[in-house]
Amino acid sequence: MSQIETLDKDELALLKKKFINISGKINIPMVQYIRACMLELRKMDNPDIDVWITSEGGETQTAFHIYDMLRTYPGKVTGRVVGYSGSMAPVILQACNHRECLPHASIMVHSMGNRNDYDDLTIKRRRKAKAAALKPSQDRTVNILSKGCKKKKKTIRAALRAGRSFTAKEALEFGLIDEVI
Repeated sequence: MSQIETLDKDELALLKKKFINISGKINIPMVQYIRACMLELRKMDNPDIDVWITSEGGETQTAFHIYDMLRTYPGKVTGRVVGYSGSMAPVILQACNHRECLPHASIMVHSMGNRNDYDDLTIKRRRKAKAAALKPSQDRTVNILSKGCKKKKKTIRAALRAGRSFTAKEALEFGLIDEVI
């Protein structure tokens, strides 16, 4: 196994208890951590696992990689929002077989590219190019959330456009989670 695909002793101890912690920024090191966890879990015959999520989100493509790894994992995956799940973290949550949220946690969804610099906003050509570049990721996000929430894509797009923040109860009503615990 390469150095990138190894877990430290604390991560390995948690994994032996069938626990994965997705905390902080969703980025390449997080993908490498999840991949290392998946490889170790395969050695343990794919037991059911708990995944706790506390993240404001991060890199779109890396979130899709984590989503795919969790979605295709053969064991049952229970995802739990602990504190806050924002941006791409709710997308990852949709990969779980059972999605939970603590009562005082929150979940926030938004459209791609909310951070635009002034020059890009003032030049129409740049806005169109940026929108075209973001469209595939936006469409993937809409598809994942639509399927997970069992909502029409139009409803999901409206929530993303609004930059909607959900309490645990609202997330349950919207379909982002299956249970408030």
